[in-house]
Amino acid sequence: MHLLKSTKLSYLPEYVALEVTNVCNFRCAFCRQSDARHRETLVPSYLEPEACRLYLSRIREAGIITNLMHWTLDGEPFLNRQFAELVRISAGFGFTNTNFSSNGMYCQADRLAEFPLDKVRLNIAIDFSADQAGFEKVRGTPGSWMQVATNIKSILTDPRTRSVRLEITDISSFTEPDPAKQQQALTALQQLFGPHERIKYRIRKFHNAAGFLPSTLMAKPAGRYHLCPYPWTQMAITHAGDCVP
Repeated sequence: MHLLKSTKLSYLPEYVALEVTNVCNFRCAFCRQSDARHRETLVPSYLEPEACRLYLSRIREAGIITNLMHWTLDGEPFLNRQFAELVRISAGFGFTNTNFSSNGMYCQADRLAEFPLDKVRLNIAIDFSADQAGFEKVRGTPGSWMQVATNIKSILTDPRTRSVRLEITDISSFTEPDPAKQQQALTALQQLFGPHERIKYRIRKFHNAAGFLPSTLMAKPAGRYHLCPYPWTQMAITHAGDCVP
């Protein structure tokens, strides 16, 4: 990696994100999906192929040249049964590098084999924990820990998904404030799946992404959340075509 060590760039940074769906099968304690009022203002819906094609054509017409596409905003992308087709469409517009977050529940090798893996590299971020009880209390549903762990292992061993890369983030920090114990939890997670050239491990640092704005996040115990040090520098497109910061 070459670091310019400069605060100025000769080009405009680009970030493109499309929301695959606003529906999720988990109700994580740290996510707005767990708020019972979340569905009062948002109607469950999914990005359709024709809408995806329209948005991407407009993005290219606007002069955006990046090959990186993010498919994450609110929901779990694999709940959209046409997700693979959306990625195939994006490849036709030159988006050959794909990033998205998933809870991992439906991230099976068979499902990933539907994607154009010969044309697009998938980079999947999954929040997880080696602590089964802790994971299912904070993030998953009963029995989900084993399913997610099995899916991750299958991605690493199935020859059809050898181009898929994973970022596994330990979420023990949500309930464990001690940095030393957080590191122990990360080590346990690394031991669960082992070292692998296609996995990156990290510790989740929970923060209030809105910074100074009041929110339900700020009602959490003191020290649980951190103000986000980064200003908004991106725009994302929802499944309905709305642009949001």
